[in-house]
Amino acid sequence: MTVRRVILLAAAAFLASAAGALDLRDGRILLSLDERTARFSVNFLADAARNRYVSLLSEQDARTSYPTLSWNGKTYRLGESPEFRFTVRKSGDDAVVEYRASFAVVRQTFRFLRSRGATESDGLLLDFEIENLSADSASVGLRVLLDTYQGERAKRPFEVDGTGVVGAETAFSGSAVPSRLVTPGDAGASLQVQLVAAGLTRPNRVILANWKRIHDSEWAFEVSPGRGFTLLPFSIDDSAAALYFEPAEVRSGGKKILRTALGNKNDGGFSVAAATGEVPVPTSAAPAALPVGPDPFVGARTDLAALREILSRIDALLAAGGNPDPSAVEELRGLLANIRARTREY
Repeated sequence: MTVRRVILLAAAAFLASAAGALDLRDGRILLSLDERTARFSVNFLADAARNRYVSLLSEQDARTSYPTLSWNGKTYRLGESPEFRFTVRKSGDDAVVEYRASFAVVRQTFRFLRSRGATESDGLLLDFEIENLSADSASVGLRVLLDTYQGERAKRPFEVDGTGVVGAETAFSGSAVPSRLVTPGDAGASLQVQLVAAGLTRPNRVILANWKRIHDSEWAFEVSPGRGFTLLPFSIDDSAAALYFEPAEVRSGGKKILRTALGNKNDGGFSVAAATGEVPVPTSAAPAALPVGPDPFVGARTDLAALREILSRIDALLAAGGNPDPSAVEELRGLLANIRARTREY
């Protein structure tokens, strides 16, 4: 295991030197997409005169905000799951991350938004299109984990419409999901996550809790009322928000579209005109070809992420002790075989 980890770290360092980030700017928003991990960061131009940007999400590590796909009861952490390969590309004024497996494709599109009354972009639309490539209907859901931080210094982790300041684990479900939540900052920028508005998809559930506690849960999470956002010895005041779009049936060849928005705090709110829902696609339609970009390391970076996930699964099996489940071992062997086959393309 140690030798394999050394090899992976060396390979990751090499690839990091060969690739950077896709940066898009519009108005007061700077979006950065890491082409090695498919993770994103969003910054707000708080002081135009000094060209000073403030991160709206955790600025320590962009990898801590990400989507998780639920497919027929199994979860896939997109960007890390070995079953999904990803590409990062620019499409017009938008940025697109495409995660593709044999049974599904998830396209995450980032579009710049203006809040009501704003003269320039001050937010982002996160548009998720999940397409069922399999021959059968599937139960499909999505969880979006956002690593928040701005309100922690002032002990005001979240301000929630209709509730006020939230300083402990809290869950909102169904019609109780607020229109927005805010993490108030003190540097000229505050994160606003728009949950309910025209053209956006209302989450079935919203969880506010310690980041690691949510991260360590594959999907379902139950809050502990009164518990703060500290998890000793790992973290102190480490808040996060998880948006749950619970599983629902998507037929073969169909698409599920989910939209949420975030940006700088404003009074007007973010909204889009388009409606959302499941969009039927002819079952005879062939899957779109993977976009071909100038970066020769896209596939290698994806497989590195997959190898990290496989190593994590091996560690879990070893930590459990005893003889591992043969089916789990066979699954890992199959995933490694797929990666070996793909490396012939490099």
